[in-house]
Amino acid sequence: MDLRPTIAITKAHMKLPELEESVKSGRLVPDGKVCLNKYGELAVTKFAVEPVWYLPGVAERFGIDEGTLRRSLFEHTGGMYPEVSDCSRIFGVSG
Repeated sequence: MDLRPTIAITKAHMKLPELEESVKSGRLVPDGKVCLNKYGELAVTKFAVEPVWYLPGVAERFGIDEGTLRRSLFEHTGGMYPEVSDCSRIFGVSG
């Protein structure tokens, strides 16, 4: 049996009060693609990568090397999942 994790991807609208204020004041003009409307709603794409996944396979599917994926996951999650990286092994960092 060949079990592979799926990458959860979804599109959503995100509403931030600061952007609504920016639209009202004219600092931000809705373009209908990123900033959708007069309420400052943003079109966003979210994706989830679980730290239990087989990261070499995920990296291959993204077309990048495993070290780059691990570094990116570590940096973009603010170190929330330290187990995705062994800094000395992957990044060449000591200590």
